[in-house]
Amino acid sequence: MLKKSKDLLTNNIGLKFLSVIFALILWLVVVNIDDPDKTRTFSTSVTLVNEDAVANMGKSYEIINDSNVVSFRVTAKRSIIERMGTTDFKATADMENIELKKDGTAVVPIDINSSRYSSQIDIDRKNKNLEIAIEDLQSNQFKVIAQTQGEPAEGSAVGEVTVSPNVITVSGPMSVVGRISRITATIDVNGAFADTEDNVVPVPYDASGNPLDTSKLTFSQELVSIKAQILTVKEIPISCETGGELADDYQQVDVKWNPERITVKGTAEQLNKITVITIPKEALDISGAKETLKKEIDISTYLPEGVTLVDSSQAKIEVTIVIEQMESRTFQVPVGNIKIFNLSDKYDIEYQGKRIPVTLKGYASDIENLSAKDIMLSIDLSGVQPGTNEVVLSLNLENKYELLENSTITINLIDKNAKEESRENDVEDEE
Repeated sequence: MLKKSKDLLTNNIGLKFLSVIFALILWLVVVNIDDPDKTRTFSTSVTLVNEDAVANMGKSYEIINDSNVVSFRVTAKRSIIERMGTTDFKATADMENIELKKDGTAVVPIDINSSRYSSQIDIDRKNKNLEIAIEDLQSNQFKVIAQTQGEPAEGSAVGEVTVSPNVITVSGPMSVVGRISRITATIDVNGAFADTEDNVVPVPYDASGNPLDTSKLTFSQELVSIKAQILTVKEIPISCETGGELADDYQQVDVKWNPERITVKGTAEQLNKITVITIPKEALDISGAKETLKKEIDISTYLPEGVTLVDSSQAKIEVTIVIEQMESRTFQVPVGNIKIFNLSDKYDIEYQGKRIPVTLKGYASDIENLSAKDIMLSIDLSGVQPGTNEVVLSLNLENKYELLENSTITINLIDKNAKEESRENDVEDEE
């Protein structure tokens, strides 16, 4: 029985060996037909490592050509590759392996690895590089400008606004740092009625007032402390005083200023002491002036210490000092406006005409408002004899008017008795 089994195994051994080989090949063929190799393309984002390596070179970088997303081909059995997805792969670029070019760009080789089936897949890593633009780093110091937004509560105004620190260092690509024109810190004071403070992010602006992208910049202070003083508001009247002497025959008629009131801010204690802001006579000297003067005065120089204007546009006060000169004008005064002194009851008076020309001298504004009927004159007939006489007129008006030179009037002084005898003689002659 044993011999029979041995013969069965050893007979035609070569043929049997070939059968095994054929069966194996057939199995491989069947397996490859059912689970063939397959190639598939994947994409994933590139992770950067050792980024400080570029900064240590005094350079900054920017990824170009969208090379931070890499596409690659993977070959594996269909049964494997169909189980794989993007999350199974990791692409890294080690910045220490940077290769600089003469045109200001650089490449960093990208290494692609799989977290699964790494021994059963083939990844095409050929010519997979991160492309970057390289430029020098720059660091500059900038003063931080404090500013506010919003309006404080009614009756309040913003006083001093301070920021700490008021100087910060900004580092980044030369092309970005070089565009910084100013850096501001802004505090919201809307509705505030007391001092307020906050920690805020400083914001850089270019020369055109546009905010800059800070993603590539590094600030020595990510936050700055800003404080806004909230003061009391008060409206104050303005007073003006003039000084100096005018030339002869000139007078100051009026002083006007605009605005007549200003709004100031300060502590309640400071404002309670102020009732009026006076522009002193030294600032409004009219010595020798012969025409109306216009002067611009900076009212802020006359404010008490610690008190400032709410609106800086009110700082300039326009002052007008009206100066006028004496002038003369002739009036036709009715003789009825002449008052007679020392006329004897023995005499009657006759005038030559019903009006008499009178020339007065006075300031323009007064002369313009005067009419002939307002002018009162007088004559003194002391010692005047009957007949035709020229007598001197006197002006019975305020001292602001005067008669130009010596004005006279011709009158006829008639003896009443002689006049009556003459009339009787005329009657007898008629009879």
